Parts: sequence; C-alpha cells; structure tokens
Amino acid sequence: METEPKNLIFKLGAKLLLGLIDNETVSKNLSNAIIQQISASVKINYEKKNWSKDFFIIVLGSTGMQTMSFGSDVDLIFVVRNSKN
Repeated sequence: METEPKNLIFKLGAKLLLGLIDNETVSKNLSNAIIQQISASVKINYEKKNWSKDFFIIVLGSTGMQTMSFGSDVDLIFVVRNSKN
C-alpha cells in the first residue's frame, strides 16, 4: 500500500472519480494508511523516548472504524503507565 499521504489521496481520489473503486475501498485504504503511520511513529518514539512497554493507543472515530473519508480527522488517546523520562 502507498504510504505517502499526498500520493495516496491523489490516487484514491482519481480512482474514485473514475469509478474504479467505491467509497468503502477508499475508507479502508485511508484508515489502513493512517494506522500504518501511527504504528511507525510509535516505533520511532518508543525507541527515542525510551517508553516503558506498558502503554497502548486507542484509535477513535472513523479511523478506528475504518470509515475515513478525505475530510476525516484522526482521534487518538495515548496511555502510558510509567514513562522512563
């Protein structure tokens, strides 16, 4: 899957306009791309910030339900029990 946001949005938008994909496919692709970005950011920060292993992230709304659209925002809650910093 394309992970560069601008390229992904352009490609999905063009395919949707041409009738090559439906709204559900757009939603799932957008949601999956955002979740991949969140996972990559968590990995980087976990290593750089020396987080404890006792944390989780709640992905709310359209991202968590995989119903994102081009105008959706991303709602996250980070819960870290014991930060080492």
